[in-house]
Amino acid sequence: MKKSIVLKVFAAVVLLNATLVFAQLGQEDFYNTCINKRIAECQIKASLEDTQSPNLLHLAEINRDQAAFYKDNREELIKQMLAAHLETKAHAVDHFLIKTFFAEYPSTLPSSQ
Repeated sequence: MKKSIVLKVFAAVVLLNATLVFAQLGQEDFYNTCINKRIAECQIKASLEDTQSPNLLHLAEINRDQAAFYKDNREELIKQMLAAHLETKAHAVDHFLIKTFFAEYPSTLPSSQ
């Protein structure tokens, strides 16, 4: 009887740990996909450099910097999102990524005129 209970508890613990590992892998994949999407969006906006508008040129430069930041810091960003228990919702990840970029590079924020 005791042996049966111990085996059931052990099986439950193993199953719970496996579930948590697979859930975390799912979150990592989701965050990675969101980062890829964000990089692609930034690269599209960075292609606006053929314009004469200084505002669009600045926007292109910021987006080029953002894409590079997300590429260079992908693993750390995913670790931070996992540690923060960030929701697996695209808008939450986008908000986190944008906020993190501008916290790291505040000089790229538009100045108030």
